Amino acid sequence: DDDEASRAESFDALVLQLENGNRSVLGGSIALFESEDDDEELWNNEERMQAMYTLVRKSSSIAAQTKARLIDALCEAVHSLGRILTDFAISTTTKPNNGQQVVSEEFRSAFSFHIYMLFSVMFFTESEAKGTVGIKDRKNDSRSEQMELNAVRSACAKAMLSACIAMCKHKSHLWQRGVADEAVAMLPCRIAYQMLEASTGVVARKVACGDIALEIISITIDSSAHLLSQIVAALVDLLHAYEHLAPLVAELCTLINKAPIN
Repeated sequence: DDDEASRAESFDALVLQLENGNRSVLGGSIALFESEDDDEELWNNEERMQAMYTLVRKSSSIAAQTKARLIDALCEAVHSLGRILTDFAISTTTKPNNGQQVVSEEFRSAFSFHIYMLFSVMFFTESEAKGTVGIKDRKNDSRSEQMELNAVRSACAKAMLSACIAMCKHKSHLWQRGVADEAVAMLPCRIAYQMLEASTGVVARKVACGDIALEIISITIDSSAHLLSQIVAALVDLLHAYEHLAPLVAELCTLINKAPIN
């Protein structure tokens, strides 16, 4: 019991560390990632990354309240970093002669890291959701857990969509020469595929955030034509494995190029 209590306290301390760190980016700007002082501590320093990695890796076993705080902190950071990228892109567009047109490597690394952590949490959450399918005799506490799980899926899906929009819309300001790191750029689509796998009906589609998944894939295709072949190959594999994907892929085709953002 003492070990469990100590473990819970250590997780709480790690989440608090993330929450405190988020305060800097909530109202911050790209300047937070452009310090020329080598002695100044990075926002996304090794301590923060280790705390985030530990919590995400243990997310399926930590207390529900602690997990909820982790999800809130992670989604908050992703939304804030996306906003900072958008603000930077707007400022360089309105003031084209202000020098720097691409974000710093520090910002790019921080944004990529948080997107990967969000992807990991969503991957674990979707796996957990699959494990609850088919359970008929739920108790009240199980129903409550299912509601909490659905809330996590919704919050994460919205954060991933915002990250996808920021990455795609402002890719020329995020990546050197506008050439995206495919390993990062494909993360939103990779989790979107899993969301579509779970969208087996009207109710399941709503719970799995299937509409957001379709939006993520269509935005990525509209802005990054060089990723089209990878996306098509993944969708073909899904069509072979899941019958319910056919109408969803047909709907996706109607969304592509409807409002191109590149």
